[in-house]
Amino acid sequence: MDGKVRKEMLKDRLVDLLPRLRRFAMGIAKDGERADELVQMACEKVLSRFDQFKDGTNFDGWVFRILYTCWLDGLRRTRTQNLYNRNAIYEAGMERKRREVPIDISLDIRKAFGLLPEEHRVVIMLVCVEGYSYAETADILGIPAGTVASRVARARKMLADLFYGNLRARSYRAAEEVCNDE
Repeated sequence: MDGKVRKEMLKDRLVDLLPRLRRFAMGIAKDGERADELVQMACEKVLSRFDQFKDGTNFDGWVFRILYTCWLDGLRRTRTQNLYNRNAIYEAGMERKRREVPIDISLDIRKAFGLLPEEHRVVIMLVCVEGYSYAETADILGIPAGTVASRVARARKMLADLFYGNLRARSYRAAEEVCNDE
């Protein structure tokens, strides 16, 4: 295949991949502006490295890996943790327990994803949102498939704990309202 034709075909595939890249970037960056920057950086790298892509390999995985590497590079550069870290889930739960009267906490999926540690958020985005297998996700991230499986399991548990705590508070409040009405 002619190099120019190959490059045009890969560009078309990259354009088709943009919505999924944006969704993945939004999931890991938790910020629309930062997600757009990540997608742009990844696209620039992909376009400048088309010659490094080997035919017959997973183009989507290659591009997702580049985007993820851009994300990691940004984390390494700043070396500051984002607003949410591993303790955020624990602290949110403890804050709920400290309140005498539970208040309505509207916890949506984006907020819950934002509370997950970065390494868990990334695997959940690739496996549950993008539909990659554990093996494909492991290949994209450069980690063992067993690590992917355990991170997915832990992330699902964290999300369940967040939502269960939220539902329990709502149930308590609803029962209290019924008792007060009688």
